[in-house]
Amino acid sequence: MDKKTIITSMVISVFLIGIVSATIIPYFGKIVGSVSVSAPVFYLSHGHTSINNHADYSLIPSNSIETGSTSFTGDGHNSVFVTGPLNLNYIYPANYKIFINVCAENKTVNSSTGELDFTLRVLHSNGISESPSFCEVQKLNVSTVNSCSSGDYNIYSVNCAYGKLNLNSSDSLKLIISDMGSHEITYHIKMDGDSRIEVIPQ
Repeated sequence: MDKKTIITSMVISVFLIGIVSATIIPYFGKIVGSVSVSAPVFYLSHGHTSINNHADYSLIPSNSIETGSTSFTGDGHNSVFVTGPLNLNYIYPANYKIFINVCAENKTVNSSTGELDFTLRVLHSNGISESPSFCEVQKLNVSTVNSCSSGDYNIYSVNCAYGKLNLNSSDSLKLIISDMGSHEITYHIKMDGDSRIEVIPQ
């Protein structure tokens, strides 16, 4: 193979990588420099999405979020966050690292610590979540206070791994945050750029 052929092959390869990268940029990375793609981050945002008449908070692929907070009490309630359509046929095998900036208010004498459950599901365009979830992980021993103030928030993280996740192009991701038990603990979640999901290739 002569030098001209080698150079042409390299140019074609770079061009093809650029095309592949461009198809995943909206949610799964951005081009850094010429062809490098960084891992995507979904930020919890106070903006709402509406799928099948369910109004949930947003997961957006940039830190231009609507800041705010949401709360739920751990006796059967939860907070839900949803992306827009991903326009992907699959997500590569990845570690899903979830960060949450939260304060937990203790409403009972017996429940001294909180126990959070994080569930990731595929959400179809008709509003139906795929079951079972592809990722579920718990965070135990969430510290509680009698009444939350600005200095009482802590950032907790959990991690789960999953193989190739097959999708329809109109599918979204759905994050459900709930309490593992029937604790009467109120969780206050900040949507401020610290609460996010990082999708890290395995």
